[in-house]
Amino acid sequence: MKKLLILFILLLSIQQVSSQNVLDELKKVKDSILNLDIKEKKMTATVEATGKSKSEIYSSINKWVSLNYNSANNVIQMNDKESGIMIVKGLSAVSFINPTRTIYPKTKAIPIKSKILLNHLLEIKVKDNKYRLIYSISGKTDNTPKNTIDANPNTWDCINLNGATEESIGRFNYHWKEILKTSMMGKKRKAKYLSLSKPVFEEINSTIALSFVSNFISITKMVNETSDDDW
Repeated sequence: MKKLLILFILLLSIQQVSSQNVLDELKKVKDSILNLDIKEKKMTATVEATGKSKSEIYSSINKWVSLNYNSANNVIQMNDKESGIMIVKGLSAVSFINPTRTIYPKTKAIPIKSKILLNHLLEIKVKDNKYRLIYSISGKTDNTPKNTIDANPNTWDCINLNGATEESIGRFNYHWKEILKTSMMGKKRKAKYLSLSKPVFEEINSTIALSFVSNFISITKMVNETSDDDW
């Protein structure tokens, strides 16, 4: 639990979120979360729900999914209450500071924020007294607005819930170095532009991770507070 609390505080600090309410909500449910495993593009939480039947847990999570995955971009790919498995495909829209606008701050035609659209899967596995939630980032969408992040073929390697590696940032920047050789951009601006790659991906990756952890908390609250009898 200490690992989860430290992670969440870190994510909040990266996002510059000051709301004490978020941490308060985490404290309410943190004792239920038995394990949090974070890999490159997957985050898994195993959650204890003592005294809750498989049916109760499934109904509560099904309610949460109905409330939170209700747009045309979301698709329930599997919903099997008997086996206790649900799989939902969703869309994560992540905004980030536009590095081009940062080096050309007076050019109002360049947007301050850019966006990347990522597909994700939420897999839910339910048993009596516990359940497992698995978020995985499954790829970029073809609908991502055209921007410098989307145009770089190394972007996907930099999407990492544990943070982009120096190697992936290096490959990302190498692509731009080759292109910038023929540009009219000055030497100082080129250096500043390349220096922004790491903080941009820190923003993107922390936003995704924070959204997944926040949903774990929200689902856990829903399971703890509802049952089959609620109506």
